[in-house]
Amino acid sequence: MMKWNNIVWIGLTALVAAQLPAGAEELKVYDTVLNFQLPDNWRQVGTDELGGMFSAEFLPQEQRLADWTSLVCVQGFHGMGDRITPQAFFETFTNNYKASCLGEMVYEPLGALEMATGEQSGFQAILGCSRMPDTHLHGEPSSRGEIGYYAVLGGGEDLLLMHKSMRGLEFTAANVPLNGSNYREFIAPLQPIKLNQSN
Repeated sequence: MMKWNNIVWIGLTALVAAQLPAGAEELKVYDTVLNFQLPDNWRQVGTDELGGMFSAEFLPQEQRLADWTSLVCVQGFHGMGDRITPQAFFETFTNNYKASCLGEMVYEPLGALEMATGEQSGFQAILGCSRMPDTHLHGEPSSRGEIGYYAVLGGGEDLLLMHKSMRGLEFTAANVPLNGSNYREFIAPLQPIKLNQSN
């Protein structure tokens, strides 16, 4: 039986929230400003930008990137919003993910994201692998089960990929810790989330 700790999931419906609480994270990714809430014991641990690709990672205080079990990651792809749809982008991402998976792959599309206007502005899915190599650890090779909620956010000239993933003991595709019927209960800790174009 898998044990998953510090589970915090990225909200969907909160993308349309008008107000942000004090202390919300604000992340500028090219021409987009992304606001979201982290639990008190989480922190930003890294950020990078190179060749039109941006990334920022967030972890619980006691964890490191080398051996994380819970992770929030935001990636930005400059200019991709004019070249590919969020769903097509994620399908390409999924193919690359599959190439690294040593076990059973879990892929459950959750459909389009919609803003308050009803405009389709992204794509969401659950993606995981029952046995994923842990390339960050030194010493003996190891593998762990990995699964997460992913959202590709569009609407401007850039695309954002935001996900919350967790690692733990290996699992089977018949007994995954996250699926379309239970992911919503993990949304609240990151709410509200707001996406705006910067001036």
